[in-house]
Amino acid sequence: MRIPEEVILDIKYKNPIEDVISPYVALKRSGSKNLKGLCPFHSERTPSFTVYPESNSYYCFGCGAGGDAVTFIKNIENLDYIEALKFLANRAGVTIPENRYDDSIIKLKQRLYEVNKETAKFYYENLFKPSGKWVLDYFKSRGLKTETITHFGLGAALGEWDSLIKHLKSLGFKIDEMLQAGVIAKSSKGTYYDRFRNRSMFPIMDLQKHVIGFSGRCKPGEEKNGGKYVNTNDTLIYKKSHNLFGMNFAKGNCKDGIVLVEGNMDVISLHQAGITNAVAALGTSFTEEQARLIARYTDLITLVMDSDEAGIKATNRAIGILSALGIKTKVVNVPSGKDPDEFIKLNGGDAFKKLIENASGDTDYMLFKLSKDYNLEIAAEKISFLNKAAEYLSGLNDSLAIDYYAGMLSDKYGIQKSTLLLKINEYKGKNKNKAKKEAIRNIINPKINRAYVNPYKNRNNRICNSEELILNILMKHPEVIDYNGLDENVFISEIAKRIYLSIKKLYSKNTMFDIALIESEYTNEEIGYITGIFVNNSNNVQNFKELIKDAVDALKEESLNLNDKDINNMDNSDWERYMQNIIDKKVNKDG
Repeated sequence: MRIPEEVILDIKYKNPIEDVISPYVALKRSGSKNLKGLCPFHSERTPSFTVYPESNSYYCFGCGAGGDAVTFIKNIENLDYIEALKFLANRAGVTIPENRYDDSIIKLKQRLYEVNKETAKFYYENLFKPSGKWVLDYFKSRGLKTETITHFGLGAALGEWDSLIKHLKSLGFKIDEMLQAGVIAKSSKGTYYDRFRNRSMFPIMDLQKHVIGFSGRCKPGEEKNGGKYVNTNDTLIYKKSHNLFGMNFAKGNCKDGIVLVEGNMDVISLHQAGITNAVAALGTSFTEEQARLIARYTDLITLVMDSDEAGIKATNRAIGILSALGIKTKVVNVPSGKDPDEFIKLNGGDAFKKLIENASGDTDYMLFKLSKDYNLEIAAEKISFLNKAAEYLSGLNDSLAIDYYAGMLSDKYGIQKSTLLLKINEYKGKNKNKAKKEAIRNIINPKINRAYVNPYKNRNNRICNSEELILNILMKHPEVIDYNGLDENVFISEIAKRIYLSIKKLYSKNTMFDIALIESEYTNEEIGYITGIFVNNSNNVQNFKELIKDAVDALKEESLNLNDKDINNMDNSDWERYMQNIIDKKVNKDG
């Protein structure tokens, strides 16, 4: 059963949209009523994410993301619809009647958390069995103390094919639950086996300290036998691109920023050394989602990547992602190419803390790396480097930083500072023009695949504009829902027809249109599309019926003029309507 509509609305309006979004997005006043910020759902430098407090909604003119407080929490926290409502209900102190909605997905998630929790306990207990001693010895050889092993819940997966399966079965868990949690796998013959065997195990936890997945390292010397690391695949409760190893501990210790390293063992070694704000990506390149997770807690991150080519690429990628989100970055170059774990073993935690304190800013790092691509003893190459440096500096938003680095480069490479600043300003002009064009393109053609939501968006603007005009009016003026000649068959696109029926259903119950009341019936992209229609104020006029009449007439005309390409892409219902229109037109003509 569904949550009663009055409870949904109570939850929504006790959670003002600006209060819900502001912990995740830095919002600034835009005009007298609305707020703007950088969109958390795509990378941008010019704010196109708009919050509308009056309608309790948001819409991004850059990527098309939109909705209300429920939509936002659902997407930013990676929750489903019911979980987002519960999140907001807890935030506002609203009680949801537990027996009034289908909580099967929530119950399944809870079971998967329990499977992982019991699996982690099983692996931990294996450390103290004779067959698991090699893993305990391995952790000790890496310098880990017993309390550190316990703190991170490290463990051992033994060599048997089904020891975990037997253990979890004894606790009442079903094979399907183990499969969905990702702790077992199914062979091509249809038999089941433990996914992790003969590995040292690292539990992965979310921010609420639920165990959501595992990373398993093979025995030293057996890297060719199944890979050095085996990780949990994405599941209902685990998305590797959305989580960070160690973030559950680091989130409470990041007043001085976050330290991003490459591996799980680096994180553990740093925490043991007292650097408890260290995290690592999970078997994937650093992602925008991970950057946004960090941005909830700090605006400073120190990157500690390997000094090889792959590490340099990873550092450059991370700087780009973090800069786009307004997060300041610093870079640590660990001496002698050591990773943090090795460095700490040789020099101690205090020495590594000094490396962090003396870390270079991202601009220093990028200029240094740029210089390595050129032979600066040759005049032509030096000029090429300075051109590249000027282009990079032109992208900085801090005029003081630009002035400082221009002066530093002019002193170091014997060039007039004024000449370098002219070059930087030249690039800035190009950047502004490019940004303006991009912003205009984003407003005219948002990056969301609107054609996926409404296929007529790219094929026939008259159809799309007419449908959106009618829907916009209906959303705000229920008195015209019974306009003569207006029904679902007027609409040509299936999405418009569905939205019309949703609005009509609400009005039949004397309920005003509200995104929260239809949200569970649509995808995220569709809700963004609906919100874009809803927040459009260009139709804020009084002659609604005249506008609707013109739009209905336009749709009828376009329905008769569909070309062969449209016909080839029709589904059955579109085809039937098309043929009926031809028949009606012929009857009218003959009559």
